[in-house]
Amino acid sequence: MEKDRKFRALAIAAICVAIVGVSVAYAALTASLTISGTATVSTADAWKIQWTAVGEPTKSAAVSFGDADAGKPKIGSGNQNITWTATFGAPKTNLTFTATFTNSGTIPAKLEPGTYVNATGDASSNFEYAVKIGADDIASKSGNILQPGKSVTVTVTVDFDKTGTLTDEQLEELNTKTATFTLNLPWTQATDTEVESGTKF
Repeated sequence: MEKDRKFRALAIAAICVAIVGVSVAYAALTASLTISGTATVSTADAWKIQWTAVGEPTKSAAVSFGDADAGKPKIGSGNQNITWTATFGAPKTNLTFTATFTNSGTIPAKLEPGTYVNATGDASSNFEYAVKIGADDIASKSGNILQPGKSVTVTVTVDFDKTGTLTDEQLEELNTKTATFTLNLPWTQATDTEVESGTKF
């Protein structure tokens, strides 16, 4: 019994000494440890969602591109949109082209809903747009995830007076039937949960 009591006392004393030793060592370490310097995370490289290619368009004979477009839509500033100016010389005319969007960064991206194509000009209200990924309308792909290193091909069709409902007088009022178009896909950073459970392109 006496032996047990002495052993317990010694064990308690040893534990107390160990605790004091660790506390002293930690205090000495925190007093002398200095960390300095800066760290930089390049968000430009991490988040790099961009247009990377535009295909040759097919178009009705009465459709012509603006001089600055050199015969096809072009990738705009910062590779974030595609722009073109076109004149539609008659009703029921159209143009179609494909373009490639690439996730060149390291962060997964999620496609958001949007207007996708906007037009300005005197005839801008007389156009209809079809923006597709594969055979599906792009709206059905909203929420899909584009993983780093992956690309998606988008097909864009622009129709002028698709059903031929404009009268000759209305067409005459649209002097040039010209509009400037912008194609833009809105992407946001995908969360881990969205990447794990979402549909991938």
